[in-house]
Amino acid sequence: MFGVKSVSPTYLVRFSNLDEVADAAARLWGDVVRGRRFAVRVHRWGIHNFTSLDAAAKIGAALVSAGGKVDLERPEVELYVEIRGRRAFLYTEVLKGPGGLPLGSEGKVLALVSGGIDSPVAAWMMMCRGAHVDVFYLQSRRDTCLKLGIRRIRSGCGVPPHRLSKGTPHHENRLVAMYKNCVLTGCDEDFLRQGHIRGGF
Repeated sequence: MFGVKSVSPTYLVRFSNLDEVADAAARLWGDVVRGRRFAVRVHRWGIHNFTSLDAAAKIGAALVSAGGKVDLERPEVELYVEIRGRRAFLYTEVLKGPGGLPLGSEGKVLALVSGGIDSPVAAWMMMCRGAHVDVFYLQSRRDTCLKLGIRRIRSGCGVPPHRLSKGTPHHENRLVAMYKNCVLTGCDEDFLRQGHIRGGF
């Protein structure tokens, strides 16, 4: 989902003191760190009577007792702890998301997608910017067919039909039509460079 930087499956610990978090970490990760170099990364939100470094030291000491060895520079295993209020989330896996802005934060976009790579990349980049993208697929290199497809899209968006007149090539090498909150984008740069579609609608 766009706007999400990462997701991690976690083990939840509800605690009243830091020793309970350290004990839970030792039970969960004792076998994982035994005979291996490890590092504990702690992030903390809220008001506590300990710091993030205090938490990392306490948890690390419990794991050293379980047979691990601390190495903050070149660990074989990285262990993460996020403390929020009286809840601690323990995890080892970080699954990367696409990041960007939250989906829908930049309105709706209609992407004209052809058979090439440029147009789906343009649509992906718009989604990363938070736009909700609807895709209109049109696989054709014929000038007349592309004009017809654009007219159909413009009609569906409530835009009165206009004739594509001949003139100079589009200065951005991409076809963009905006009407109210509707944006039509197409990015077949190779096709446009050949001069088949010229500005003026």
